[in-house]
Amino acid sequence: QVVTLNAVQMFDPPESRAPSAMPALPDPYGGSGSLAERARAYLHTNCAQCHRPGGGTPTNLDLRYTTALGGTNACNATPQAGDFGIANARIIAVGDASRSVLLARMDRRDALAMPPLASKVVDTAGVSLVRNWITSLASCD
Repeated sequence: QVVTLNAVQMFDPPESRAPSAMPALPDPYGGSGSLAERARAYLHTNCAQCHRPGGGTPTNLDLRYTTALGGTNACNATPQAGDFGIANARIIAVGDASRSVLLARMDRRDALAMPPLASKVVDTAGVSLVRNWITSLASCD
């Protein structure tokens, strides 16, 4: 895609690097990258198109890969758009996936699910990846 976009002059300045020389996110389902890197790559590719500054959502979450966890406005943050009846809910509850609303939204397919469109099936591998990552967190740093 990069080669084609470059050929039709969509980049200014033109891209001179080969695609293999460009930075890339780790494959969330692959073996390279740490658990945190793979989970953050998953959130970036599946959530950050909306959950970022200027993304058009009524929240101030920033789930881009390059945003430090403490700057996502999700880590240990009280949810503003519903807590699903979870006691002491947080958007991402450090070390406790069962209290994490982000995970609860990923693990459902109804009007409160994330992503809200284009999906009728829970991505169980993605949910497992993010659950394991949240469970592994010791802080928002």
